Amino acid sequence: MAFLVEQLQPRLIRQFENVLTHQRLAQGYLFAGASGTGKRELAQWLALSQFCLEPSATHQPCGKCAECQRILSGNHPDVITVAPENQTIKIEAIRHLKNELYKSGVEGTKRVFIIVSAEKMSVNASNSLLKFLEEPVSDALIILTTTSKSQILPTIRSRMQMIDFHEISAPAAFENFKAQGLMPANAQLMSLLTRDSQQAAAWQTDNNFKPLLQGVLHWFNKLFKGDPEAFVFVQTQLVQNAKNQEQQSLTFQIIVNFYDFLLRLRYDKDKEIINPDLIKLNETSQQVTDRQLTEQLSLVLAVQKQLRVNVSFENVLEALTLKLLAV
Repeated sequence: MAFLVEQLQPRLIRQFENVLTHQRLAQGYLFAGASGTGKRELAQWLALSQFCLEPSATHQPCGKCAECQRILSGNHPDVITVAPENQTIKIEAIRHLKNELYKSGVEGTKRVFIIVSAEKMSVNASNSLLKFLEEPVSDALIILTTTSKSQILPTIRSRMQMIDFHEISAPAAFENFKAQGLMPANAQLMSLLTRDSQQAAAWQTDNNFKPLLQGVLHWFNKLFKGDPEAFVFVQTQLVQNAKNQEQQSLTFQIIVNFYDFLLRLRYDKDKEIINPDLIKLNETSQQVTDRQLTEQLSLVLAVQKQLRVNVSFENVLEALTLKLLAV
């Protein structure tokens, strides 16, 4: 069985195959990297490797045996995962995990405990976990995943083996999204906006995402034509479709990523574009020069920082649009 993490992080898979072969698996790991880089997938892969009934010679789990299937379905009693509830991992969740840690394995001696998005542990939860790590339990593998290792207590980091996950490239994300079932045109568009397959899939069913994306595309097309109506589109399209902070941040992320995409196309003219929206965006962008594109992106990046100091989203975008039209 092929696992997604083998495509996302082949180097780390080889590294852990070597670790397993030489029986040098540490008791605790901290997987750190951006969303969509395969942290949770590698944690699950390691759990599979501990229980698989038919592993390969390099300790690659088969993914098909009864034990693997129980882990993949989330029903193995000796593989316990803790994830945030309402954006927080509370102390009660860590206490439950600690209680399980001190028990014997239900069906053997091995146990695997995974804490997803560990940076979201409350202060009390972090301190509770630290107390356990100071007195580790044998035959228990603990894996923490995080997108921000700086938010993990230094005393916890010092007791875990750090594994850094490299960023996934847009072409690799494109192939992964197709493998996950997205149509090629949608996969190409999504790969410009995220490397996270779960995020890409979520946007496909999010009723707010499509109008937000289309609003940005309409704004771009007016902007590149030098049409003053781009200023009107700020209120009628962008602000209307980005009502909360998360949507506003995403709007700027899309703008920045589209600029980056268009500039890359200027130096990679052989790149095939299959998404209709991207084809139209690229055609419209030909009305501005390389210098103008670069200057406009610089303006966007400079203005983006203002959102981090609670400046009005509408005011920022209106001012930005006027500056971009003047370039």
